[in-house]
Amino acid sequence: MSTQTSNHKINSLQGLRAIAFLGIFLAHSGIKKFGPAGALGVSIFYILSGFVMIYSYYGKERIQSTGLLDNLKFAWSKIRPLYPLHLLTTALMLVFLIFGSEANTIPQIITKLVLNLLLIQEWFPLADAAINGVSWYLSVSLFCYFLFPWLLRAFEKIQKKRDAILILVLLIEFQFFIVLLASQVSTPANDMNGWLTDNYTYWLSYKFPPIRLIDFLIGCDLGLLWKFSASGANEEQISSLRSNLCMIIAICLALGAQFFVLSSFAAQNFLPNTNSHWWTTALVYSIPSCLVIWYTARENNLFARFLSTDFMAKFGNLTRYAFLIHFTVFAYIAAVVRAIGGKSFYKSYGSYVKLVVGLIITIVLTLLWEHLSEGRKQKKAN
Repeated sequence: MSTQTSNHKINSLQGLRAIAFLGIFLAHSGIKKFGPAGALGVSIFYILSGFVMIYSYYGKERIQSTGLLDNLKFAWSKIRPLYPLHLLTTALMLVFLIFGSEANTIPQIITKLVLNLLLIQEWFPLADAAINGVSWYLSVSLFCYFLFPWLLRAFEKIQKKRDAILILVLLIEFQFFIVLLASQVSTPANDMNGWLTDNYTYWLSYKFPPIRLIDFLIGCDLGLLWKFSASGANEEQISSLRSNLCMIIAICLALGAQFFVLSSFAAQNFLPNTNSHWWTTALVYSIPSCLVIWYTARENNLFARFLSTDFMAKFGNLTRYAFLIHFTVFAYIAAVVRAIGGKSFYKSYGSYVKLVVGLIITIVLTLLWEHLSEGRKQKKAN
């Protein structure tokens, strides 16, 4: 089976990125029923990232040396293609930081700007540390990529599938306990005049790089398991029918987690950032995400084949830009709708306007940015 060869590019996983992004996009539109889709999308992104990194680097000696400087160079090589867009979206969002309804002080603006430029904004419990709300993802990703050369050496020492399975179980258990501990961290009454976040549990369990690293590690170990399965492909082939049934189960688990989280939010009037919802940020999605990624990678079921189409693969490739762009687009649409229709109109229809208009504008700007990026690459090549 071609999907099992070490050099095969698994196109369906690129399509899965598109699905994960759509979940995040729907959540950020503000429509309450789609709220939990964002956390699921982020979980898929991080676990998938670890999976793909091991799939791409394991046993191929592509990383020749490790060390603080070498690892930093490696991490920067991964983040660098997105950094110009990060700078642009951060600059555009500074308008709201300066002139918004909850404008920051000059010291706050300077502090956040420096941290965002260095991509270390989520190492500190600041209120709205990421100027472009979704750029916290880059802060976590930089940390994961920085550690990856060392992680790769550690995973290459694991020689038995049984050990990889045990590590996966231990990682999921560790995630449970570490996030449970985070839920016990109380937010100080004094927020230092608006400097600090109003929910330490949410920051720790959802955005703090060392804790979100666990998702990445789960993905790395899942990728290692995939490598072991690939080496025994003839014995571990599963039928298309079984693969379809397993994928259906995986999707049902993911959707079930969504409804479970949604019902929990509804019971508390949709306040997802309370300490009691510590388990909704990542933990509840880890196992469904692993299953979806695994059976998507097999490419022998209907869902995976759909994700393998040229359209979905192209869409998935664009999400790296669309992810940073869409939040800024939403912010400007919200400002315009409030200015034209008033707060009451925005409260009733703003989310739907963002969903429809925001999707169109995000697609256009993403395609434009990709065109400009490809143009820059060609100039450098010449």
